[in-house]
Amino acid sequence: QKNTEKMVLYIIGLGLGDEKDVTVRGYELIKSADLVFLEAYTSILCIDKTKLEEYYGKSITVADRNFVECEADQIYLPAKTKKVALLIVGDPVCATTHTDIIIRAKEEGVPVEIVHNASIMGAAGSCGLQVCIALAYITFSLYCFTCIYYVLTYTFSCQRYPNPNTHPKK
Repeated sequence: QKNTEKMVLYIIGLGLGDEKDVTVRGYELIKSADLVFLEAYTSILCIDKTKLEEYYGKSITVADRNFVECEADQIYLPAKTKKVALLIVGDPVCATTHTDIIIRAKEEGVPVEIVHNASIMGAAGSCGLQVCIALAYITFSLYCFTCIYYVLTYTFSCQRYPNPNTHPKK
């Protein structure tokens, strides 16, 4: 009999606490997965991997920085023929590393489903930092980067035209 189940790369947010912070949907997908990876580069899980393995009843492969950046195809390519779960501390779309894996998987024709969860952006409110403060911080950071850009542009312009009389007029 032919397997008609959908083969997918599931990118599952674990939340911020322990093994029980995963959503019900995430838990069910992990239990049904053929391969399970734990991304251990962009964030640190506050519990041991063995607790996750015991709770989910699955063997988990830890994906360190090298694995995630240089060998990510070992995560998403098996999803062409198997159900693969990539576990992410917090929410899966809070780091560009995960977005890169999603893009590469889709380029290879691998279906991707994301299961969101709590992230540091939401948890900041429990510390008294509301979202508006976080947005103000982001706006300020963008302002700083813009200033740096203009300083560097001016610096390199001055290196090319050290004499103000030879600088092209606007």
